[in-house]
Amino acid sequence: MFQYSVPNKPSKLRVYVWRKLKALRAEQLLEGLYALPLTAKTTEQLEWLCAEVFEMSGEAVLWKSECLSALQEEKLISRFGEEAHKGYRKIQEMLSQKPEENQKAWLDNIMRLYADIRYHDYFDTQQHYTIHTQIEKHYREGK
Repeated sequence: MFQYSVPNKPSKLRVYVWRKLKALRAEQLLEGLYALPLTAKTTEQLEWLCAEVFEMSGEAVLWKSECLSALQEEKLISRFGEEAHKGYRKIQEMLSQKPEENQKAWLDNIMRLYADIRYHDYFDTQQHYTIHTQIEKHYREGK
């Protein structure tokens, strides 16, 4: 868990932190309180963000926490999974719109998006196997 506050002015500081958390696919629990699964990569990224918040004359705390309610934990995991599903659905849509020209650039774009989604698919949703197979099929067809 990551908790922070930065000065209200200039607002670009808050926007900067918000964008960083959005890029990490952190789930907002309350204002200024975000959750990410405990992994080496998320811990390192949040430690860096803590340092940046301190440089902004703000306050930040990185928490290791555990959900005591199984239902709340399931809901939070579901929120992370839904974000991954949105990304995979976008890829499926892109795969269904194969262009006549520039197929290499089209597939490269899909591969970049897939890599980003996989990197942030913290609970390894099963949908990625189907997407991976579809991408491989298009890649083989393009050779």
